[in-house]
Amino acid sequence: MKVDCLIVDDKEALSESTCKYFNMFDVKTAWVADTQDFGVRAGERVI
Repeated sequence: MKVDCLIVDDKEALSESTCKYFNMFDVKTAWVADTQDFGVRAGERVI
């Protein structure tokens, strides 16, 4: 999965709402809770 913006933040509600907002404007966005999660996703070529 390739995204335009990856949010790394532990505040789930804020991250989800920010993703939804960006996605409304066709900015493909995903979020992860911490850098450990980011490492896994980076290995899957999210970015």
